[in-house]
Amino acid sequence: MSFILIYQLLWVEVLLFVAGIGYIVFHTFHGVWAKYMHVQASALTRRKERTKSLRRHTMEQKRVEVQTRRADVSLNIPKKKLKASEKQALEALTKNIKAKLVVQEYEEARAAIIEGLIIDRHNMDLNILLAQLYEKEEDFEKAEILFRDLLLHHDPEKAGIYIYLGNNLIHQNKHNLAYDIFKK
Repeated sequence: MSFILIYQLLWVEVLLFVAGIGYIVFHTFHGVWAKYMHVQASALTRRKERTKSLRRHTMEQKRVEVQTRRADVSLNIPKKKLKASEKQALEALTKNIKAKLVVQEYEEARAAIIEGLIIDRHNMDLNILLAQLYEKEEDFEKAEILFRDLLLHHDPEKAGIYIYLGNNLIHQNKHNLAYDIFKK
C-alpha cells in the first residue's frame, strides 16, 4: 500500500511541475503579446497625431494663403516712374535706414522707412527693411505678411524673399510651413 501512495504522490508532483511550467509559459507569452499590442497601439497613436498635425498644417497654410490673396487695390495700381531725384533720395534713405537698424535706432528707422514708402510704396528694398524691422521687434506675424505680399505682388521668383519668409516661419515655430517655403 505504501507503494501506491508514493506512486500517487509522484503523479501529483509531475502534475504540479507541468502546471508550474505551463503557468510560466502562459505568462511569458501573455507578456510578449501585451508588449506587441502596446507597440501596435502606440504606432496607431503616432499615425493619428501625424495625420492630425498634417491636417492642422494644411489648414493653417490655406488660411495664410487666403490672407495673402486678399484683393489689395493699393498694390494693384501700376508703378509710377520715379524721377532721378526721387531715386537718389530713396538710395540715401535706404543707406540711412540700414545704418539706423545696425545701431538699433528702430523708431528713427521706422520713420525713414515710412518716408521712403511715401515716395515709392512698391519699393522692394524698403518693404524688406520694414519686415526686418518687425522681426527685430519680434513682431513676426507682421513680417510674415509683408514677406508674403512681396512674393505675391512683386517678384515670386526671388529666392531671397523665400529665405526671409522661411526663417520668419521658423521663429514662429511653423516648421512644416517653413519647410514648404524652403522647398519652393
